Amino acid sequence: MRPEIVAAERAREVRDAARAWRRTGFIGEEALGLVLERYPDDRVRFGPGFRVLAFIFTLIASCALIGLWFVFFDSNPQTGASLIVWAVVFSGLTELQRGPMRRVGAGAESATALAAAALATLGGTIGFGGGSFNDFLLRFLASGFVACSAAAWRWGDAIFQLGAGLLGFALLAQAGPARLLWIGAAALAIPICLAGARLARNAPSQRRGFMILGAISVLALYGAIHIWSLDQHLVESLSVVAREGSGSDGSKGLRALSFATTALLPPALLLIGWRRREPLLLYAGILLVGASVATIRLYREVMPLSLALCLIGAACLTTGLGLLRWLRSGPARERHGFTADPLLDDARRTEAVRSVVAMASFTPAAQAQAARPAFEGGGGGFGGGGATGSYQ
Repeated sequence: MRPEIVAAERAREVRDAARAWRRTGFIGEEALGLVLERYPDDRVRFGPGFRVLAFIFTLIASCALIGLWFVFFDSNPQTGASLIVWAVVFSGLTELQRGPMRRVGAGAESATALAAAALATLGGTIGFGGGSFNDFLLRFLASGFVACSAAAWRWGDAIFQLGAGLLGFALLAQAGPARLLWIGAAALAIPICLAGARLARNAPSQRRGFMILGAISVLALYGAIHIWSLDQHLVESLSVVAREGSGSDGSKGLRALSFATTALLPPALLLIGWRRREPLLLYAGILLVGASVATIRLYREVMPLSLALCLIGAACLTTGLGLLRWLRSGPARERHGFTADPLLDDARRTEAVRSVVAMASFTPAAQAQAARPAFEGGGGGFGGGGATGSYQ
């Protein structure tokens, strides 16, 4: 990534943290002003509405430009050379916008980056020969993985980080014993991603990318060792290559090992996350505990599904309330570095909540119809020709 972009991301993190400190009363307006003055925003940004519009219109213009090129200059794009050239052109436009034009979160630079990655993927898929449909899919996966990895490394967008992770495991599913490759790759990637997410010299977007890849690796590891996934051959079904002996024959020993790891992996993630203060492992452990408990219902109909869901929900609620009470009863309302009090709130989450509340406030409440007053005789008046009077 460009050094000036990394510096801009770090400055934005400082500003967001200062605003969060101000909302919680940790600092005053004067300190907030000093932080904002020392770490100014030198990037061109748009609001959410204009950002979406700029993204959509830039994509439409890009597609129209490429379509006109193929209509008038290259009516037979079987080699993929034109697609690669256009990918280079849109990469240059992205570099121009994020560099000299200093655009971040403006929409147009994200659209050109997405167009560059998509064109590079299509160019690599078409440009390396024909073959069967399976060969086409393999080239698509490989080209997409390379394009997304390069875009994530250079630009740091979350969509490319997510795409690189998903396509990487999809590629592993095409080679050899897919399930064993998933287990080995995920077990190796998880500690690397956790370390990369905490490495201070990485840019904020790169640390976020490591968290995304770590989450994908945790889910891939759980999906590879899950007993139902083994019985249904889910990992092997992702392969487009016809082969035999994939390494998951469903033997009793393998099923017993899969059953044990399905039950033990979620609490292991919770324990490691608790000891190492890793939110990713804590969240994944909580999520996968529920998945493992729900797996019991697939093999043993011990109770109706509605009752099982109610009991699981009640257990989660009881555990959460008990944990909250336990944390608040500790010294300084914390235990082992964990606290139940909100220290700093997320600015994006706060804005989302405010938007939802504002939208809800625009909905008018049902107005009760006013009751008509009962008739009350109050007399009347008459007059005419200068005469006045009243009657009861």
